[in-house]
Amino acid sequence: MKKILVIGLILAMLVTVIAGCGTKDTSEPTATPGATATPAPSSTPEASLKTGVSIVTSVSKSKDAGEADGVAQANTVIIAVTLDDAGIIQDCAIEYVQAKI
Repeated sequence: MKKILVIGLILAMLVTVIAGCGTKDTSEPTATPGATATPAPSSTPEASLKTGVSIVTSVSKSKDAGEADGVAQANTVIIAVTLDDAGIIQDCAIEYVQAKI
């Protein structure tokens, strides 16, 4: 039962991460009569960056309940890497989450 709960929580985390990385609406808003629009400054260096995300989850340290209480443990590593056009790493973030029940 605890393993099912842990797997459900992991799936919920993955869904929220994927939903947060969705595409945004990039359509231009229509200008109202009488309003003047100022053009946004161009940001060419940021437009050429690429970001990749990897999530690795392991539940191998979980133990079944026998005579004593069992342990449900999920170890999750989340890594995000940002590269430029030349493939040079511009930024890297690594997070480790260990959840026990």
